[in-house]
Amino acid sequence: MRIAAVTILFNPDKIFLERIKSYAPFVDKFYLIDNSDKGFFKHEADLANPSIKYITNQQNEGIAKPLNSAARMAIAEGFDWLLTMDQDSSFADGDFLKYINCILNYDMRSEVGMFGVEHDSRKNIYHDCHFDFISHLITSGSLLNLKVYQATNGFDENLFIDHVDHDFCLQVLSGGFKIMKLNNILLDHKIGSTSKNISFKSFEKTNRTLHPPLRMYYILRNYLYLKKKYKDQFVKEFEEITTGVKNSIKNNLLYNKERGSVLKYIYMAIRDFRKGKMGKLN
Repeated sequence: MRIAAVTILFNPDKIFLERIKSYAPFVDKFYLIDNSDKGFFKHEADLANPSIKYITNQQNEGIAKPLNSAARMAIAEGFDWLLTMDQDSSFADGDFLKYINCILNYDMRSEVGMFGVEHDSRKNIYHDCHFDFISHLITSGSLLNLKVYQATNGFDENLFIDHVDHDFCLQVLSGGFKIMKLNNILLDHKIGSTSKNISFKSFEKTNRTLHPPLRMYYILRNYLYLKKKYKDQFVKEFEEITTGVKNSIKNNLLYNKERGSVLKYIYMAIRDFRKGKMGKLN
């Protein structure tokens, strides 16, 4: 089981160097793809690790395109699996090796398109290997079966960012492969910024996940694209995706301090989807 990993950077803080230590030493190859305008490192020698290949794009190419680049490089170099990580994600000490050992002890792993881990600290975390069949994994912390990747169309670059994970998971399921989550591994991962706000329903303070207005553009536009792409397929899965998008729109319109900009980007998302305008918003 030869494993490569990829982390996509975009103007990271220096703490990310500590985060990657939780998994980079345990993979055979590590692709560090930098979407920052200037690049975080001047050259690979700054990393002082021959297993790391540093690639700077000198521009933001989103998530889908760098993921495809990493998958193609890993396939060309003979790797079996690709770990996909965000720059703000990390494993607790020893958890990545535990993750790999659980997969190695799963005899039918060739039928699995993706393995993933828990990222919600509120969920019950098991001590021993514990798998659940699910329909969606976030990109960060997932191990991608590269043979299955070759049976898909890859990550959809029309999406740029947001719902890239949903689309790929649906492709995996369409191909008859499984998606499995290990509930004994917790990934330290951040999704948006969280703030406490008074609920208009209960009048109690609750945590709300808020995004920059531009993210709301991609969240809504790409959701509409996916819904059209898959039409009547995956009815149950789209119920969950729809609920998540509606909650994001509601929370950001009610509690985001930039709600005027949020509303503007929501309008632009609908407009651009209808025009068939995809990819990066210039």
